Parts: sequence; C-alpha cells; structure tokens
Amino acid sequence: VVRLSQAMLQDDTVSFRMQDGTARDGRDYVAASGRLALKAGQTEFRIPVHILKPVNWYSTPRTFSLRLSGTDTVTIVTPSVPAIIKDMDPPPAVDISDADTVTEGEISTFGLTLPGPSDDTIRVVISTRDITARAGINFAGAVNDTVVFLPERTRLVYQVTTLDDSLFDTALVFQARIVKVLGAVAGDSVGNAWIVESG
Repeated sequence: VVRLSQAMLQDDTVSFRMQDGTARDGRDYVAASGRLALKAGQTEFRIPVHILKPVNWYSTPRTFSLRLSGTDTVTIVTPSVPAIIKDMDPPPAVDISDADTVTEGEISTFGLTLPGPSDDTIRVVISTRDITARAGINFAGAVNDTVVFLPERTRLVYQVTTLDDSLFDTALVFQARIVKVLGAVAGDSVGNAWIVESG
C-alpha cells in the first residue's frame, strides 16, 4: 500500500519495482515493476503482488522490498519498504518406522521420513527404550542421539547395534523413540525392533 500524507490536486505517477531479499522472484513471488497512477483526491494506492505457493516448507519468513522513485511533484519519504512472506502450511511431521527383525549381534535399522522436502535443517532427537530387551545386554542403548535432515532430504535411517549375549532368549523387543524435533514436529514417534537368538 502506498499512502500520501494528503490528497493531490492533479493526477501523477510514480515508478515502482520489487527487489529480492531472502524471497526470490519466481520462487516465492512474482516481481512487478512499472508506474503507479496517483489519482487526484486519493491518498491510498495498492500494488498487488502475486505470492507463489512454496514448493518446500520453510519456517523463517522471507522478505522482498518495494522501491519507489521518479516523481517531481511528490516527495518520497520512504523510498523502500519491506514485505514479508510466511509459509502458512503446518510444519512437516517426522515419522519413525519399525525396524526389521534381526539376529542378535546385527544392526537394527529404523526409517525416518518427512512427507516432503523442507528448505530448513531439521534435527531429530532419539532415545531407545527397553521393552523386553535390555540396553547394554541385548542392544547398545542411546539417550538423546541427534540425526539431521539437511534441506531437501526426506529419508534417513537410525541404526542401533544389537548384542550377542550368548544366552537363549525368546524374541526380544526394544524401541527407538523420537524425543524432540527441532524445525518440524513429531508424527509417529515410536519404532519397535525385534531381536532373535543367533542359534
């Protein structure tokens, strides 16, 4: 919105253009330029901007600026004003999936997934939890391990080494649990893993 401190007595025009900041023309918005007609008797004029739907989710608002110039009859007090674009979609949810059954001494692999790419780095904090398997005896337990989704990544794995305890066991179970997510939210936050006797 362009505002005048008082209405003009005759029509005039002012040049305008849009300049990228952290927002990019063609990615976040459609930049426009031209001359804005200032009609006599009016004090408020609008310049519409087409905002594009984001391809990737992002959390930090993005900015571009509107720049005004080119009139002899109007003093431009603020020649450049910022505009802010926010991604209004909800943040993505990180899911953890069950690991395949492994023989003791092998590695349990959990899957971590995002529903779509993000422009942000997302950190996922994971801890293991004993069920019938015991940390330090049947598997290498973990407390507050961090895995990182770099921008554009949608899949990661989280691995836990199981231990051969040399005892006959029925199938044992432990869990990997999402404790906290930075830059997104937790979806399915518990993955189960099964360990079977080596023979």
